[in-house]
This record gives sequence, structure tokens and C-alpha cells, in this order.
Amino acid sequence: MDSGYLAILLLVVGVALIVCEVFIPSAGLIAAFATLCIAGSIASAWSAWFYTSPTYFALYVTALLVLIPSAISGAFYVLPRTAFGRKVLLEGPDLDEVTPYQEEQRQLMRLVGHIGKTLTMLNPGGLVEVEGTRQHGESEGLLLEAGTPVEIVAVKGIRVVVRPVENRPPTGADDPNRGKSSGDSLDFELPRG
Repeated sequence: MDSGYLAILLLVVGVALIVCEVFIPSAGLIAAFATLCIAGSIASAWSAWFYTSPTYFALYVTALLVLIPSAISGAFYVLPRTAFGRKVLLEGPDLDEVTPYQEEQRQLMRLVGHIGKTLTMLNPGGLVEVEGTRQHGESEGLLLEAGTPVEIVAVKGIRVVVRPVENRPPTGADDPNRGKSSGDSLDFELPRG
């Protein structure tokens, strides 16, 4: 076989092996064969065209410099977007699909802001009753006795995080200072006369 044909054949095989390396896990074995094919192709092109036909050798080097980056970018970016590429390369699952206990977490998230009570002592974990259902809960690091009214403040995994109601800052109608200005914070009233 002529060295020129061998150079072209080895170049085509090397580029095809580069594309295969993307799809077939081989621990770099296919990439090693691709490197050997391309090195053999360069050696064959050198012996066939470098001294006798420098124009062909320059065209070969240009093709080499265009084909290898094109094959790599095509294998990574273009081929996965084709019908064949979608069949060969399966897409990974969404984060929602692999998150455990999704439905349970959605149900627990609806309880955030609701008031309940502890069924057992929370040290910091235990049982909490909210809207007639028993839930696993944990406090924000506080030791809470059984029967303590608590507010659901967050969800952690499949547990509700609770805070004692008496430690909750007053809001809205519960605020004793509602309607007073900052200068009216006296604890007693002056006699009116």
C-alpha cells in the first residue's frame, strides 16, 4: 500500500477512534489506539509527501489540524444533539427525580408556619402533633418538654423543625406595643387631671 493512502486511512481511523472514546468507556485504551493511528498517519504522510510533494504535506497538516478539534467538538457538542446521539448517550436524571422523600417533604412544607404541640420531650428530636398528625420533629437546639406549644419553622429531610411559641416575637394583633410610638414605651400611665 502506498504511504499516502496509508496516511489518509490511519488519519480517518484515528479520528473515528477519538469519537468512539467519547461514547465507549475504555479507561483511555481507545484514546491510546487513536494516538498511535494518528502518529502512524503523520509518519506515513512524512515519508510520502514531505520531500516529494510539500503541497500535499501542507494540505495533510491542515486537514490534521482541522479534523482532530472538529472530531472532539463534534463528539462532545454536536453528536449528543442528534437522534443517534440521544439514543447512545442517555441524559442523567433531574435532581427532583433522585431526591428521596419528595412527596413527604412537599407535605411537610405545607405545615411551615402552623402551630402544634410536642408529644414527647424534644432533646432535640422527638414527636410533634400538628393538625392532628404525628410528625417527627426537632427543636432548634432547645430542650422542650412534652405538651409545649410549638411553631413549625422549617423542614429538614423528613422532619419538621420547631420553635416554642412563647419565644416567637409578637406580630400583628399579638403585639402589645401596637399603635405606640417609640417614646411611649413606659410601663405605667400618668394620671390625667
